[in-house]
Amino acid sequence: MNDAKEVLELLKDRHLCISSAESFTGGLFVKELSDVPGASIVLNGAAITYIPAAKAKVLGVSLKTILDFGVISKECAYEMAREVRRLFNSDIGVSFTGNAGPSASEDKPVGLCYIAIDSDKSTRLYELKLNGSREEIREKACHIMFDKLKTYIRDLF
Repeated sequence: MNDAKEVLELLKDRHLCISSAESFTGGLFVKELSDVPGASIVLNGAAITYIPAAKAKVLGVSLKTILDFGVISKECAYEMAREVRRLFNSDIGVSFTGNAGPSASEDKPVGLCYIAIDSDKSTRLYELKLNGSREEIREKACHIMFDKLKTYIRDLF
């Protein structure tokens, strides 16, 4: 069973719904999840907020967080996950923010990424330092999220 299908089954079994806020992954996570038949039962929505203004206006990430820590930060990842969960009225919100390359951004190296999982039970934040091409970094981040989600759902729900 692939990772997306396994996460979808865990969500369905526990009657949970999920939403995603993506930046550098550009919707790759939600695409993988929505490629699985039956995803509409658990997937409430997604927001691709590539630029800082979209993170603030669409999701409600605070401008203070963006100015103080940057969009490539654990603080921004946390707010993205929390706010996408609120926006789509989901049990679980996930987020992806980082630098997939090809060059440094915010003085942060290529491959530095933050992902977050948020629910009313717990928030988990992960700093990733990934290698590879732009596409490989994006794919690795999504697969890490699927792995982290499986553990998160099994542990907390």
